[in-house]
Amino acid sequence: MEEVNKQRPPTGVLYTAMSHNAVADTGSSAEMFYVDSGASDHRIPLQDNLHAYRNFGKPVEISEANGGKINAYGSRTLGVATPANSPGQEADIQEAYYAPEVHVRLVSPGRLEGQGWDSHLCNGPMGVWDQDGDLFANISKANSIYCCMDD
Repeated sequence: MEEVNKQRPPTGVLYTAMSHNAVADTGSSAEMFYVDSGASDHRIPLQDNLHAYRNFGKPVEISEANGGKINAYGSRTLGVATPANSPGQEADIQEAYYAPEVHVRLVSPGRLEGQGWDSHLCNGPMGVWDQDGDLFANISKANSIYCCMDD
């Protein structure tokens, strides 16, 4: 692999509150996003979903809430779409990690906030606003988990 396609792996400890076992049995598809408030970063199971993917060179270990461990192998930009206000509204989520063991796409609200997004919870769906302040998604809750279908 060319040096230009390698990226420095993240430093420190990475976490995810939602273990892969918690969502694997729901029958969810690869189009679903789950909001993981305990996740330190965004994670997706398919490398093909990332634009301009960059390999870490060596796997980065992520600690799960159930005591398990999973690995991230690289990261880049993830394109997402939602019909919040208009059909076909799209945005990029920066620095999503490729971690095939998560089985579904996990979004970290803390990381979104650090990237200029905003989210609010208040007795109903979670509202998510993009970096321009536009409503991007109203995410419903099912079985105490916030999940959203990517269009």
